[in-house]
Amino acid sequence: MKSVSNSKIARGPYGSRASFGFTLVEAIVVIAIVAMLAGIVIPSVSKVRTKSLLVQCASNQRQIGLALQLYANDNEGIYPPTTHSVSPFRLNESWLYELDEYFTDSIDTIRICPADPEERRQRILDRNSTSYVLNDLVFDDVNYRFPRRIPNPAQTHILFILSEDRTPNVTRDHIHGGEWTNWISALNDIEPDRHRTGNRSSDRTKGSAPYLFADGHVEIISASDFKDKFAEGVNPAEVPL
Repeated sequence: MKSVSNSKIARGPYGSRASFGFTLVEAIVVIAIVAMLAGIVIPSVSKVRTKSLLVQCASNQRQIGLALQLYANDNEGIYPPTTHSVSPFRLNESWLYELDEYFTDSIDTIRICPADPEERRQRILDRNSTSYVLNDLVFDDVNYRFPRRIPNPAQTHILFILSEDRTPNVTRDHIHGGEWTNWISALNDIEPDRHRTGNRSSDRTKGSAPYLFADGHVEIISASDFKDKFAEGVNPAEVPL
């Protein structure tokens, strides 16, 4: 075997063998670049995930909207009841279970908001509950429970996301819209900032949520815009005439 001649080994400017490792300065530069890239990539990934969950949630609500329309068509034009208007011994007749046969996906997928924390999603499953709550000013009203009697379907909210401050259970499938006198009272019922990156803001205006309307369309509304309705003297749960 031929030995390598010393003359062929790379040497430094003063005759010493050259080092091919990183110097301290080079290492610091590399670390800084990696940190900078992480600062760019990680928030971007988080935003993409938030957007994906928002799209899934809106899809769930569209399927619920379609199921509500199909149910009404099969039941003399009447929406299904909420647990507010059925006996505790007839909870299987509430809207969640009445619509099951109309869902194209599994009810256990459709009834849960994908942006809910994992522990909460499991609790909803275990308690036969749902992330989504109906507008009681529509579904428990003797007139508006007939969708054809709703004056402005495209402007009438019929579905919201249950507030994370509310412990899910089978009877929490509707809001109490008549009590929405201000922003704070609405927050007792719903989660208008469910889809957001990071934690809640102090005024709860960071983020957005999808909303199902009586004509079947789903609209993404920012929490700040939803809050502005109350500042304008409008209760979003009321049926506009």
